[in-house]
Amino acid sequence: MPAKQRGVALMAVLLIFAVLTALAVRMSGNHALLIGQSRNQFESDLALNYALGAEELARQALREDFERTGKDVDHLDEAWAQALPPFEVDEGGYIEVQVQEQNGCFNLNALVNEATGAAAYEALKRLFLNLGVAETAADVVRDWVDGDMDPVSAVSAESPDYQLVDPPYRAADQQMADLSEAWLLATLEPEERAMLMANTCVVPGYTEFSFNANTAPLPVLAALKAGVEMADLATLEGTVRTFSNDGELLNVVPVLNGAEGNLTFESQYFRINVHAQVGQAVTILSSLAYRDPSTGVVTVLQRDFGRDFTSALVIASDEENNE
Repeated sequence: MPAKQRGVALMAVLLIFAVLTALAVRMSGNHALLIGQSRNQFESDLALNYALGAEELARQALREDFERTGKDVDHLDEAWAQALPPFEVDEGGYIEVQVQEQNGCFNLNALVNEATGAAAYEALKRLFLNLGVAETAADVVRDWVDGDMDPVSAVSAESPDYQLVDPPYRAADQQMADLSEAWLLATLEPEERAMLMANTCVVPGYTEFSFNANTAPLPVLAALKAGVEMADLATLEGTVRTFSNDGELLNVVPVLNGAEGNLTFESQYFRINVHAQVGQAVTILSSLAYRDPSTGVVTVLQRDFGRDFTSALVIASDEENNE
């Protein structure tokens, strides 16, 4: 073969080799990307399933509490209410689960109850006062959930007021679906909104003006009756309440005499919060569960994957450990 033809053949071979090398590099990169995507998807699916498994574990704990300790009394010294440390999983991650009772907090949907809504509204005003917030903040909440277009007061707001903000929207004028709706209460000051979200809750579909006396925060208990001050409930401060009837409660805090009609000693609604991490994948699940007071069956009513999760784990610093 002439030297010129051999040179052309060599160039063709080198060109083919370069193309094949580029294709091999591209295929290798795509393969690595595919493996990474598959691993991420696997870890995400695993974290989700671990979260759902933790939810089921919490439901079982609530069912066992009903069967073992009785259905008539719930308090914060029971097993379901204890803070558990995160536990590791084999795939290089951990799970943390918390159960928060919901019948002790102030359910804002109680404001729409036709029979007791007015009493709940007055109690909410007293609750704000107990927390150091202007009672008029209750007007804003009431106008958000009531079914009319008439503002409760001059500092309140209805749909025409919300339509002036950017972007405009309307008042719900119905029960709240989630406490995050508090962010839409534009006429509240930031500290008022923060206090509202920290000391109240929303249970969709539940409007009873009733609280578990064993789990309700002291500001809520004090708000149930006009004239009751926080100092009047000092004997309950820092104690685990395990009352089982009105007599036991009033024997300790007789100042609540007359408010017992709005108090119970059992809980039906619970929020199950789960943080599950596998590798770099994280699933945060917050489920609202209902425990049937007659059968103890625990049913998940709502799942939310968009809530924050605050760990109960507290890591002491070196200085605290040396003290």
